[in-house]
Amino acid sequence: MKQKEIIIYDSNNEASEYDWDDFKYDFSKLLKQDSYIITGYFGSWRGNLASGTFIHDINDLINVLQHLDYIQIKDSNGHLMVTGSHHDGSDNYEIKRLTNKGYELASKNNFAKNRKLHNAITNNNFYSSLPKYAQKVYGI
Repeated sequence: MKQKEIIIYDSNNEASEYDWDDFKYDFSKLLKQDSYIITGYFGSWRGNLASGTFIHDINDLINVLQHLDYIQIKDSNGHLMVTGSHHDGSDNYEIKRLTNKGYELASKNNFAKNRKLHNAITNNNFYSSLPKYAQKVYGI
């Protein structure tokens, strides 16, 4: 099967302001149906630090990304990947959609910022799934 990688947003692109507005609008529509989790690594002078949080509205995602000087968001075979850089290093994240069972587990744990909880959700298909952003938003 041929890999499909679609750049959804790249802050180095000339039209990035419009692309960012489009992404926020489209992702906000998806957030009306489901909640998401973003996990990955925050690059710092101390090395890569595990990071993650639940996304219920667009501001939750913006709070994670606001420190980045450069951002790229892409759909890679249904995986929603976010990379970025800042003065201390590079960040790499993946966004996954919570299933009903994943939402229940997260809710039972008060949507804690807890690596063990995040790993349990993101590494189990009963708790999370690929967002398939390009398929849902663009039909591809």
